[in-house]
Amino acid sequence: MLPSGFKEKIQNSLDLSIDFEGDQKEEMIKALAVLIKDLLDNDLEKLIAAIYRIDVSEMDFRQTITTAPPESVHIEVSRLIVERQLQKLKLRREFGSGTH
Repeated sequence: MLPSGFKEKIQNSLDLSIDFEGDQKEEMIKALAVLIKDLLDNDLEKLIAAIYRIDVSEMDFRQTITTAPPESVHIEVSRLIVERQLQKLKLRREFGSGTH
């Protein structure tokens, strides 16, 4: 189950609206993958800027886009984004004030 406000956090980071109303991680990855596919095809620069803002490892991103099968790159990039956002939320809960 995804934490409250998770969808909004990703939308703000990507500056995009995600068509998703559930609370399951795999459903979010699939919904996000639609947008990521469009960015990969039409606006790679915007995607790279978002990856940087979200703080996804550049090495992981590069490895994913070069080694994942072409038909699933968008899904794997979406997975990187969701996993990184979840990791950041967990770290904030454990070590921070949670106000970010």
